[in-house]
Amino acid sequence: MKLRPRLLIVMLPALITCGTWNRDNAFDPKGTDIYKAMQEWTAVNSGLTNTSVHALSLSGSGNIFAGTSGGGVFLSTNNGARWTAVNSGLINTSVYALAISGSAIFAGTLGGGVFLSTNNGARWAGLNSGLPTNTYVFALATSGDTIFAGTNAGVFHFTGTGASWTAVNSGLTNTSVYALTISGGANIFAGTLGGGVFLSRNNGARWAAVDSGLPANTHVYSFVTNGGDIFAGTNGGVFLSLLP
Repeated sequence: MKLRPRLLIVMLPALITCGTWNRDNAFDPKGTDIYKAMQEWTAVNSGLTNTSVHALSLSGSGNIFAGTSGGGVFLSTNNGARWTAVNSGLINTSVYALAISGSAIFAGTLGGGVFLSTNNGARWAGLNSGLPTNTYVFALATSGDTIFAGTNAGVFHFTGTGASWTAVNSGLTNTSVYALTISGGANIFAGTLGGGVFLSRNNGARWAAVDSGLPANTHVYSFVTNGGDIFAGTNGGVFLSLLP
């Protein structure tokens, strides 16, 4: 078994370094894509009148929310057996990001910013104070009572006690943010369109590129973490690095 080097973080006033990204095809017997042995997939689309689903999120009570392109948000209370549109007050129905924190459900839209529901999707209201007009929201992530939004204008955060969104883009040299993930509380990864990966170790106060091993101008569309590993889904496949 080939051992990966352990992650090294060096902290200087304006510098953050991260371990090297490695292309990961370990789960694929052909070495070209990622596969996992599992049971056959089954469509669960009853009531889902728009099947262009870009986001899914699960509440603590087991309800599933689906964000669609042009159809808004759908809710299933029975593990996907039946879906119901829950769009009252949602004036932009291109929902590309969802996040849930307690009873608060956040929906990120293309051109309409963020919407909030506190009653299981029965009613939505815009939550856009501090965001630029017509903001495209591609990613949402929560940490405690703080929510982060990855947008076409960089990263913004909103706290439960705040009145508006605040831009947190210091050091973020590419502000087309398509993916966010949070690890270890204050460690936030941002995936950008053409700018690779950025890391903040202080809740977004300062960002630094962590691109060693990634091709130049990489588009990063998604993240997932597993134990001490972080995976990035890109236009060049899946890459793996170690978490701080």
